[in-house]
Amino acid sequence: MLKYYKLIQRQSTINKLNNKTNNNKMKKLFIASIIAFNLFSSQYLYCQEPAKPDAIPVVPAAQVDIEQVLKTNTVEIIEWAKETAQKTGDFAVEQTPLYIKEYISWQIWGNLLEIILFLIPLSVLLVLFFKFLKAGREDEWNNGFIFAGSLISGIFSVILFIMTIFCVMINSSNIVKAIVAPRVVIVEKISELVKK
Repeated sequence: MLKYYKLIQRQSTINKLNNKTNNNKMKKLFIASIIAFNLFSSQYLYCQEPAKPDAIPVVPAAQVDIEQVLKTNTVEIIEWAKETAQKTGDFAVEQTPLYIKEYISWQIWGNLLEIILFLIPLSVLLVLFFKFLKAGREDEWNNGFIFAGSLISGIFSVILFIMTIFCVMINSSNIVKAIVAPRVVIVEKISELVKK
């Protein structure tokens, strides 16, 4: 019995040492992976060598003539600005009709989605209300749970019905405006952006 106990004790000591060794191996592997990632990201991810301190020229501020730098680079800066403005203008001209079409489409579908999001809970509440009402009539309103359920679902149905009416009125007018007069929608959006 004593031999068996010592064997178990020896095995548990070996297991503890193995676990410590495995944990140390995992820690070392984790640290090595972090170091490797840092080396990789600093040298290869940006495709450049790390800057050496002596490779960066240091020019004292007193030696730099700002006017001379501007005179020599002004033509290049103006040419670059012209090219960039031309490319940006061409891109804006190409993309504006597509943007307007997508914006009008979003106005229609976004307002329609709001109407649907109000109609779904209203229909669920109305179905619950009529089920409670039917169960209450069959039970002659003897069950308090049915009475409370019909009362609560009825009150929430009325409140949500009023909110849905306002939502449908506002959003349907926005949908009609987007379909019938899309330029009005665009002008309103532009004036809203200008005010900001």
